[in-house]
Amino acid sequence: MSFPCFIILYLTTFMLHLVYMPLTMYVGEVISHVIVVDQSGYGHFRKLQEAIDSVPPNNREWIEIQVRAGVYREKVIIPVNKPYISLVGASISNTVVQWWGGGGSDTLEYSTFSVFSSNFVARNITFKNLFRGAVISQAPAVLVYGDKIAFYKCGFIGVQDTLTDFMGRHFFEGCYIEGYIDFIWGYGQSIYHGCIINVTSGPYDDRIYGAGYITAQGRINMEDNDGFVFKYCIVVGKSYAYLGRPYQTYSRVIFYKSYLSNNVVPQGWNLGFALGHVGSVTHDEIECTGPGADTSQRVKWGRSLAYNELTYLLNPNTFINQDNWIQNQPLPTKERWTTSNSLFRSSQQPQKDPGNQCRGPIHSLSRILEQG
Repeated sequence: MSFPCFIILYLTTFMLHLVYMPLTMYVGEVISHVIVVDQSGYGHFRKLQEAIDSVPPNNREWIEIQVRAGVYREKVIIPVNKPYISLVGASISNTVVQWWGGGGSDTLEYSTFSVFSSNFVARNITFKNLFRGAVISQAPAVLVYGDKIAFYKCGFIGVQDTLTDFMGRHFFEGCYIEGYIDFIWGYGQSIYHGCIINVTSGPYDDRIYGAGYITAQGRINMEDNDGFVFKYCIVVGKSYAYLGRPYQTYSRVIFYKSYLSNNVVPQGWNLGFALGHVGSVTHDEIECTGPGADTSQRVKWGRSLAYNELTYLLNPNTFINQDNWIQNQPLPTKERWTTSNSLFRSSQQPQKDPGNQCRGPIHSLSRILEQG
């Protein structure tokens, strides 16, 4: 799927679910300062990294960085001592941060955009890693290392390790994620809600690789809280893929009420790195739909979720949002969003997407937290 095609798919899906909800349901904190990044010179800075560098170390007030439309060719790092940054692009289609990094084993060093700080939120931006070596290799578009981090309507484009969801509590809503090998991986404790997941091998011949892997989750011990939960997502693509392969012994991945297209292989899951530990792995599918949701040929290994564990994982307030950090993140300022009296919220019923025959709801944050 080309970049313009996914934009059409994304916008069509959102328009099918357009309703309004008052902002009074949110308790987001106040933006203390606004920084504008504009390549044409009509802002405070021309480069995104320069704007981030201007944020005071150990900042304790939310600062909004508005990134105007453009393709920003730079490698961007938000260090651990730069918390409370709200990054707001013009739109997922015309605000792009891209770089070329990869080819070796230093996965974390290759990322186009890296967030090491906690308390970060991004909206309406696409992140790309354009590295394409002779063979597929690690080349993350985004590395998420901090705690209490959210992305809304953002794009993540790469081939391998596209979204390195490495560590911490994270929330992704209405995002587009593209890749082929382990392109959502890490030790994160994360919910993906209403996201489009596009499996593509890019310039590589997927006949050589057979099938890709959407996830590679790295939960190490049974007591660890991490795992990936995909709720109301859409899985599409031109390349075949497994839903995931365990990266560590207690890997935990759930697809809940998501639409799986026919590019999902019948086996569903690959043994991956968990040889000899298949009984401790939790890879589950619950009430999914679509031609790829047929579980009759799924692998038989893996641990089934008990009711109380499933309830805990599906509810954002128990799994990632225990201290209400999601509601407390700021909304974009009125200077940027002149129509900020409302947010988009979907109906609960999935609608058919005319472009790819995919179905799947996209909900607003308030609705998610209400329903758990």
